[in-house]
Amino acid sequence: MAITGHIVLVCIPGWGHLRALVVFACKVIQQRPNIGVTILTAGNIIQKVETEISRHFAADDDAKDNIRVLSVLEQNANMFHLISNTAEASMRFYESIYRQEQTTCLVSGKTFPPWISPKLVIINIFLDIVQTARTINPTATVLGWAPTNNSSMIRQYGPEELGGAGVISVKAIVEAERTGKPVKQIENELSRPENGDVIQIPGLPPMYDNEFIPQQKIPVLEDANTAFAKASQHFIRQADGIITPGTSAFEAEALAAVKKWQSENRKEMYIVGPLVPIEDGSGNKLKKLAQENESAASDKGSEIEEFLEKILHEYGAYSMIYIAFGSSWWPDSKQIWTFVNVLIEQKVPFILARPSPMAVVPDDIAAKVHESGIGLFSTWTPQQLILAHKATGWFLSHCGQNSVVESMAEGVPMIAWPILGDQPDNAALLSLKLNVAYQLTEARTGEAGLKALKRGVQPTGTIQAVEREAREVLEKARGVDGEIKRKNAHAIKARMKEAWEENGEASTELRRLLEKEFPSK
Repeated sequence: MAITGHIVLVCIPGWGHLRALVVFACKVIQQRPNIGVTILTAGNIIQKVETEISRHFAADDDAKDNIRVLSVLEQNANMFHLISNTAEASMRFYESIYRQEQTTCLVSGKTFPPWISPKLVIINIFLDIVQTARTINPTATVLGWAPTNNSSMIRQYGPEELGGAGVISVKAIVEAERTGKPVKQIENELSRPENGDVIQIPGLPPMYDNEFIPQQKIPVLEDANTAFAKASQHFIRQADGIITPGTSAFEAEALAAVKKWQSENRKEMYIVGPLVPIEDGSGNKLKKLAQENESAASDKGSEIEEFLEKILHEYGAYSMIYIAFGSSWWPDSKQIWTFVNVLIEQKVPFILARPSPMAVVPDDIAAKVHESGIGLFSTWTPQQLILAHKATGWFLSHCGQNSVVESMAEGVPMIAWPILGDQPDNAALLSLKLNVAYQLTEARTGEAGLKALKRGVQPTGTIQAVEREAREVLEKARGVDGEIKRKNAHAIKARMKEAWEENGEASTELRRLLEKEFPSK
């Protein structure tokens, strides 16, 4: 089929930001096979992108060829280099695409002939390039991709009247003139305050500001967090609107607030989540295919599948804990290995994902896990397959947005161990508002992390306290309280499934977007 419409997607090379965007591209093609989608990102992550695309189409379905994936930079092992250079490099590619020139991926070497000039460009809000995109292509709609907890988006990028940070770049200049302190220092303080002030964000309970800093601050990450916050605030003010992979199935209050905020500024807001393989009522063939392809991409796919069946047979349904902290994050090593020791002591089976370079398994732990026969390590796990398996009872997670969505989509309750970004927002939402998770309040570090929580908890952060809390949580999880949380998670799963039904929220919103930008003839 001839391409009569073109969408360009631009994203930093972070899997937490990129994965749902790739699924969005697949949903677009499945609804409108005459539209072409070009994904611009950076580095070897394009290989994961291509694998993800294959999960959503049958092998003989040529529609997947309507999605092109290009790296705008050559591979570089330094992730900060890739992220910091994605904006400028992607705009060079975008200009070539607009001019209908052929383009070549700088990692795969694939060259693509031109398509029609794009009418819609969707850009990760971390990339402050709205004006550049408009200069290149003045007639295209520019929307922001916001793959984050929506309460967190309000808190970090939203107006002060909603409990947000306000425009920190402007506030920092005013404060610097008043105090003489460096602007950069003030920006960091405004971006991640720890004054003990109570803040109220739509969708969350009242919390102290320091609760959103659960782990020891790292200066380079503080600077990066502030840079992203400033870029996102500026992007949202300039763009034509926002697309969120969120879902009202568990973020209704926050999404309503974001939509009102955008509407008051005469901007669009599209809610197109959840972006995960959902049962489709047709024998679930696509979901099964997605799981098979995900397993094939893992370093231990078949071994993990065998392990899950073994645990189900020997320990029963919901007996296993899946542990993962995303592709970049890793908690305090002494604390995580303390938790693993408790799992072995309590004879609780587990799979632990460790894709982060920081996730080094000590020899004594590796030997102990091997000897126990109830644990398995993997550098890249088929997460959705694991969560969908009947053996999986709980997901111990940093609570990144993708992980939360994928866990709730399978009705798997969680154990929250937040580190940075929107993770503490999700941890509070899950444990305090939705009652589908436990939060490990002793697994906190740093000055801000060890301050009292608004709910009356005073963390100590000692290894003994982490060990005690791990035992307490595991006992509750295997009792009546755990069953209540599982029931609540299953209710969310049912609501999420409804989102992609004919008149569901996500289906309706995607049709609205495509009809506005590419009207039917």
